This record gives sequence, C-alpha cells and structure tokens, in this order.
Amino acid sequence: MTMAGLYARDMTKPLVACLALVIAFQASAQTARRGPEEAKAELTRKFAKGTDLAGVDFKGQSETLVQLLDQAKYVQAGREPGDEKETYVAFIRSVARRLGARPEAAAELYGDRVRPGRAGTVATAELAAREALAEDVRRNPGISEEKKKRLNRNLTATSEYLKVVMRGDSAAIGGPAARPAELNVTVVSAPADGPRYDSTGQRNWSRMLPQVQPLSLVTHPTPSPETTGPLQSASAGMMSWASLTAYFDWEKGKQVAAEAYTGTLNYAKKMGAMCYRFFKQALIDAGVIDVPNPSSTGLIGLRPGAARMFSQDVKKNPKILDEMGYRQVDLAKASNDPASVPDGSLLIYAAGCSFANAEHGHAEITVGAGTYALLRARNSHLRELPTDANEVRVCHFSCTKRSMPFLRTYGKQGCLKMYVPVKSS
Repeated sequence: MTMAGLYARDMTKPLVACLALVIAFQASAQTARRGPEEAKAELTRKFAKGTDLAGVDFKGQSETLVQLLDQAKYVQAGREPGDEKETYVAFIRSVARRLGARPEAAAELYGDRVRPGRAGTVATAELAAREALAEDVRRNPGISEEKKKRLNRNLTATSEYLKVVMRGDSAAIGGPAARPAELNVTVVSAPADGPRYDSTGQRNWSRMLPQVQPLSLVTHPTPSPETTGPLQSASAGMMSWASLTAYFDWEKGKQVAAEAYTGTLNYAKKMGAMCYRFFKQALIDAGVIDVPNPSSTGLIGLRPGAARMFSQDVKKNPKILDEMGYRQVDLAKASNDPASVPDGSLLIYAAGCSFANAEHGHAEITVGAGTYALLRARNSHLRELPTDANEVRVCHFSCTKRSMPFLRTYGKQGCLKMYVPVKSS
C-alpha cells in the first residue's frame, strides 16, 4: 500500500469520530427542539404512570409548559405537612385536568403522598407552582363557595409558612405554627405576670403553666348490637350502626366483594375508568341486582348515569334497597376497626366530595381482609394491597384503601353514604 493510502486510512478514524459527534449534537438539538405537543404528551404519560419527573427538563419549551412541569413535580413531591388532604387532592386534579390525564386516577395514584417536614429553603419555582395551583382551585367552578372559603384559609396559612421557610427562618421548620391541630395539641398562652425564677435565681417551674397540653383521646368502639324487633324497611332512612349490626349479611357481602375485587381483572379494561358501571357490574354478577347489564339498571329504578345518582334514586324509592338487601347506615358513628365494616358495603360519594368527580361523584365497594386474603391465595394476579390497622380496602375500576377516620369525616359532612348488606330478618 502506498503512503498516500496509509495516510488516508489513518485519517478515516478521526473523521468517523467527528462525524459521530456531529450526529450526537444534531440528535440532542432535535430533542431540545421537539414540539410542545410532543413534550406535553410525554409529561402526561409519565405523570399518569407515576414516573418520577425530577429528571425531566423542559429547557427551550414555552413558559406555560415549564410551569406545568413545575406544578406536576410539586404534586409528585406529596402533600405539605400543613395542608389538608382535600387541598392536595384539589392540586392533583388541577394538574391532571390541564395535562389531559384522568383526575380520578391521578388522585388515586398520588393522593396518599405526604412529603417530610421542611428542613431547608423552598425553591422559588416550587412556591410559584403552589400559588398557581392555588389560584386554579379558587377559580374552579366545580367547588362550592363554602368549600372555597375553607380551602382558601388552608392555602393561605400554608403558603405564608412556606414563604417564611423560603426566607430561611429555621424556627419555622416542622410545620405551620398556625395549624397546631396537625400536632394533636392545644397551645395555651403563658401568664404575662408571675415570677419565672425564684430568689436564688433558679427557674421556678411550679409557677409555669404547661405550654402544650395533649388533646383528649377520642375512640370509636364498635357499637353493641341492638337486636330488639324485626329489621326496619329501607324507607326508615339512615339507621344506626348498632341497630343494623345483628342483621349484617356477611355471606352476601363476601360474594359482592369477591365480584368487585376479581372484576378488576375480568372487565376493567373494557369499561375503563367508569366506577359506577364497574360498581353495578359487580352487584349484577353477585346476584344483588337482577338486570342484564349496567346500562339497563333503569329497569329497577337506578338511573345508569352518574354514581351520585344512586343515593338520590334509593332515597326516592327505598324499595330498591329492600329488594337489594341493603340499608343505609350512619357512617359518622362507625368505629376505628375496619373489621366491623361488612364486606360488600357500598360507598357513594356526592359530586366533589373529597377526591370525587365534581360532576359524577364516585362509587366503591368494600373488601374485607379475610376475603382479600382468600382471593389472592386463589389468584396471584390480583394486586397486593397492604393496609394499616385502621384502613379498609375498597374497589371500583381498581382497588385502593380508605381509613376509618376518612370515612367518618365525610360521613359527618353528609357527602359520603354507606349502604350495608343485611339479612331479611
């Protein structure tokens, strides 16, 4: 080979390397220049799946998309220690709505996240994301004015605290001082007068009132059953837990729970995120409702539309509950023990109740620990769902869990109703 040939062969190596670098730079430039629709679609997919967005960067994209990414990251980080869960869920729904993701599914995915107490400053972008979400919540026409006022107080209190943290005030770390209830204590003002030290210069503790006093412990024991007389008709309206305990139909409830839990594999894909249709299908499969399909429940007086309609329909025609073998129970008086809740109990959320859809409401069916363990032993494809001591499992188009305090809280507000399976006598 000639010298010219050798020289040409040796020169190909750096040329190839340079060409590879050029191609890599072009590829990175093309990635940075991707269109806003593609960038938003990627963000939506990752947010809907729960993929960590910490490494996503929208550099070069529009300010609107950058702000939306910051808000999605804020939601993924979890609820602020000073926020109520309802506020955080409103943030989740706000982001999901503007991304084009399903708000209900997003609330299920992120609703239980709680970030640790602040141990450092808050980023300006993070606080801006929160304020933008707060403004969206205030403008949301699906939230009542009364609820907006309460949310606004919560938003303002926590935002003010975060601003203090952002300025680096270490005394603020641990949670908003304006929300002592989060710590389950009552703050008592110390007397302005009275000696703090005795004549020897020692601190006189006997003259000091305690600065923090624990609240009294409130328990909710399972009510004792009242077995006097026959079971009242559903026309009697909501009944006490104690008056129904002796009539709970656990066997029928287990059948309903089994259909609801296994239904997440059998027909959830074709139904999609349609909780009320799923809910009715489980009742049909368990033989509680005698109609061909969820769309035909109008035959027995249950409109096939929104989940919130169930409570309206059975109130208007209590005979529906009588024929189903269910009664409405006073959920506000439920105990802390999830084992006291019968399998197959029906939970109906009014529109906008907690995380429920602002137009359609939401429907769920309870699944007891024993039924859950038995079903999973038979079918390993069913999703594992660990619970805490005070939580009950519930299923709609998927399965999740609810704490007993959560159920009681919204039961007291009247926007969440529970219907339990009962024997005829």
